[in-house]
Amino acid sequence: MPLQVENAYAAVSLYLNAVLQPGAGYGHVDGCGTVVGDSTSSIECRVSTGVVRHDGDLVGVSTQDIALQPGDPQHPRKDLIYVDRFGDVRAKQGRAAAAVPSDRSGWQTWVPAPPSLTGVDGVAIAVVNVPPGATESGDLSNSTDILDLRVPDTSGILNTRSSDPPQEDLTKSQFWHNTTTDKIHWYSSESDEIRALDDSPVTSFTGSATKVLENFDDSISDNWRGGDSSFEYSTPAFEGSASALWDGPGYTTDWSLPDDGLPQYVDIGDTANLAVYPLADTKRIDLAICKDEDDAQRDIRARLDFEGGRVETVRVDENQTETLGSSSVSASADTWYILEIDYDGGGKGVHPSRLWSTSGSSKDSILAENAAPTKDTTYRGRGVGVHVAVAGRIDRLTKTR
Repeated sequence: MPLQVENAYAAVSLYLNAVLQPGAGYGHVDGCGTVVGDSTSSIECRVSTGVVRHDGDLVGVSTQDIALQPGDPQHPRKDLIYVDRFGDVRAKQGRAAAAVPSDRSGWQTWVPAPPSLTGVDGVAIAVVNVPPGATESGDLSNSTDILDLRVPDTSGILNTRSSDPPQEDLTKSQFWHNTTTDKIHWYSSESDEIRALDDSPVTSFTGSATKVLENFDDSISDNWRGGDSSFEYSTPAFEGSASALWDGPGYTTDWSLPDDGLPQYVDIGDTANLAVYPLADTKRIDLAICKDEDDAQRDIRARLDFEGGRVETVRVDENQTETLGSSSVSASADTWYILEIDYDGGGKGVHPSRLWSTSGSSKDSILAENAAPTKDTTYRGRGVGVHVAVAGRIDRLTKTR
């Protein structure tokens, strides 16, 4: 059984374990796609014919249907689908819980979390979201309720021009790259069979375009750098039950870097969005990206200068600030806005920023924009930070690709 990552971060540990499996001799080789079945009397999923590697051996899988337990009356649940060492498809049931974010479903939520791989001697191939009250296959959707966990296992690939396996000992299942056909082949010692894999590259991403990084409904100390925060929680909220509030006499800055606790981080090509709510005495609210690797204040920010009536793209270097782009804006206190910045949206080191008005819990229209700020490649980190001077609320941090 491969090394297991603890399920302390349940929403991500399962996917990380799936990635780690091939290195330990567990992984997906061919086929084994999972789709919703057609049963009207139970929740049924169908796994297609294929091959997996289990503890280093290639195992054939025939087309099989797997029945899941009915959905919880109130909350969704995520079940793990895997293949055991005999090629049998099995399911490990997850625990039902209220969805987070509450306005999303299926693989767009990180709560409820799927069960961990702990104790599972098999190859993970899919996570199935079971909606509340589901009793039959028709209650599930392939597009929103099936998350593919198949991680290609290319361990042990060799180069050879032979149409036969590169080793004379055919008692061992193996992969190799056949340069004559320019395809990856696999040989199963169990069935004494050679097959070529479909090596067509993936050219597009069809997952969710917007990812929620933080919704501030839970204790912020559990996420931002794993320590205490100066923010408190109170209403009103842009989304959810509460927003993070700073109302001290000075300012506060909170950062999170990769591995600190946020489920994802802003990367090149992403747009970061933060709901901001200035109060009467707010001076400014910043959304920061591209942090220097140390802990000093060195970063690139989108800034709502509420006191000065501007939206800016700025570079902050400890106590010095350089304005890279600025636009005038008329913003009101006690109103939700979306502060936004593009990581390299105008080219390397060019980070356009803008302020949106909001309608309900979504964007409405652009109030001010710095479409072509000055190029600055000083900082190229991947952290995310927020800065509030004197007072203000923040909520729902997302990234969009």
